[in-house]
Amino acid sequence: MRTKKEILNGENEQAFHVSCFFNFEKFYTRVLGMEVQPFHREWIDILKKHKKIAIAAPVGFGKTYFFGVGYPLWLSYYKPKNESLIISNALKMSADIMEEIKITIESNEILKELLPSDMKTSWTKSKMVMSNLSVIKLSTNSSNVRGNHPNYEFADEIAIYEDPEVFWRDVVSRVDNKKGTIACVSTPSDVDDLLAQVMNKPSFFSKFYPALIDKNSKPDIDGESIWESRFPKEFLLEIRNDSPSDFEKNYMVNPKAESESPFFPYASIEDCYDINRGFTQANEGGKVYFGIDLAYSNGPRADYTVFTVVEYIANKVIILHMERHRGMPLDLQKTRIRELRHIYNPLRIVMDESNIGQEFVQGLRSEGMPIEAQSFQSLARRKLLIDLKSVIDNKMLVIPKNKESPMAMKYSDLLTTELIKFSDVKSKLTSNRTLKTSAAHDDLVFSLAMACKGAQIVAIPFVDHVAVGN
Repeated sequence: MRTKKEILNGENEQAFHVSCFFNFEKFYTRVLGMEVQPFHREWIDILKKHKKIAIAAPVGFGKTYFFGVGYPLWLSYYKPKNESLIISNALKMSADIMEEIKITIESNEILKELLPSDMKTSWTKSKMVMSNLSVIKLSTNSSNVRGNHPNYEFADEIAIYEDPEVFWRDVVSRVDNKKGTIACVSTPSDVDDLLAQVMNKPSFFSKFYPALIDKNSKPDIDGESIWESRFPKEFLLEIRNDSPSDFEKNYMVNPKAESESPFFPYASIEDCYDINRGFTQANEGGKVYFGIDLAYSNGPRADYTVFTVVEYIANKVIILHMERHRGMPLDLQKTRIRELRHIYNPLRIVMDESNIGQEFVQGLRSEGMPIEAQSFQSLARRKLLIDLKSVIDNKMLVIPKNKESPMAMKYSDLLTTELIKFSDVKSKLTSNRTLKTSAAHDDLVFSLAMACKGAQIVAIPFVDHVAVGN
């Protein structure tokens, strides 16, 4: 139990509360007994100045407690009838935060004033009504959030939210309607995750907080820890020695962190970006090719059907267009292929026939489409990836990344995420090198690889013992 005597430390109680009302840091340190670092003070200042916040912070650096426990408790205590909403990807994550709030209140002599007279009806698993009628609720990133009208909304670990569309449609709108505050806080997952999307929105104030920084607050593994007392530099470097790529993502909050042995290094991919290009239906006089990775299954984890259009000109492969669809009926896939053919008039269409079958391919051929069926057996997959690597490493690929073209930005990020997840690893059983991906999907990569194959670009010779793994 954190006692009132311990909290007040000789200070007049009324003056103490007046001070805490205007000073969240004092409440956080004195009432809750938490340690505050300079980056925590920045968070306090950000909460004062901004209504929409996106913070990328390391694992274990107190982001969930600060934004999901400490701040809602301060609002609940000093702002009667305030409503706070805790949101996570899974109900258990929100419930864990609510349990932490409950324990904190019950074990604190000052906060116990928030306990309602009838705990059984006022405190449920998803809602806590305090004695002053302030409320803390929990929800998931789902349409169920629509019934809430919070003054403060905490979206925990948004990088792993499975349905970004629901977040934008239902979650953000909750505070928009009341001009309240939303704090989105997470450790990055990928370059195209929801955290990245939010941080790219001009309406959100966004900031990264890497664990090790230089004198200019830039990420630097040779720099100093932003929380030396809890995460000494030596301790952080020990973690890094175990897995540099995991350390980059989890502690340096770098969403571009690669696998341990990246087959497609991020630096090589970045060299292919063209910030002046967007997707277009016009070409520059070169020859156009399609790469189509087909799928027909449905569900949240099903593969995508991907259409990639490239133009080959002046020894460059320029991505003109990419799109992907999940659960697209076969007849609509055929219709879309016809539409894209009408727009771009490709010289060759390379298509994966393994998921759809020869009948589908033959049907399109009978319409006069220049289709080349692509095998997806292990050796054939290997050849596609090897040739694509050559195109990327030799800076022949042009990836549109103009901020004024939302679709180009979206697909450049999605493609990058899939590419950097491929690893060149050594098999423990055979000692052969194997290409594997840790990404949920690789459809964009293979669609692009097939489009490059359509252009018949010759790859630089590559060691032949690489085998492709699924």
